[in-house]
Amino acid sequence: MSEQFLNGTSAQYRLYKTRNKLLSISEQKSSQRLDLLISQFFNYQKEPGDSIAQHVTKLGNLWTELSQKVFSIEKGHLPLSFMLNRIMNTLQNDYLEFKSVRESRSHDQKTVKALTEEVCLFEQRLKQCDLTGSTAENTNRPTKGDSNHAHMITACGVRIENQKSL
Repeated sequence: MSEQFLNGTSAQYRLYKTRNKLLSISEQKSSQRLDLLISQFFNYQKEPGDSIAQHVTKLGNLWTELSQKVFSIEKGHLPLSFMLNRIMNTLQNDYLEFKSVRESRSHDQKTVKALTEEVCLFEQRLKQCDLTGSTAENTNRPTKGDSNHAHMITACGVRIENQKSL
């Protein structure tokens, strides 16, 4: 009976060691996944063919996965301001006018939903401006590399009348 006891104890010890190795590998992979998600989130840029809604959705998916991973590893929450900041910083130069208006908002008005709605509305206005501009006006319009590119809406006839609505 002592031999059976030793065999059972030995098997339990091997199981314990194997479990600890698997946990160690899992924790290492989890930390690597967290590093990857952080890198993806903070290096993400809007893809040229994506609408603002698609862009915010992709960032939102990364944000959700990153938040869950941070919570599972560190039992902490990421501040919402990271998400809002990332959305704003990934907008193209066409949105400089929007950004300056948006920055004047109070903290309680800054939500992902409100930002998404407002930036989508602004995107529609940009597209409307592009459609109403003539080819003669477009030849004089600044290019993306030009520092005056953000003033495209001002040069266009579709200026936002009430900027407080943004």
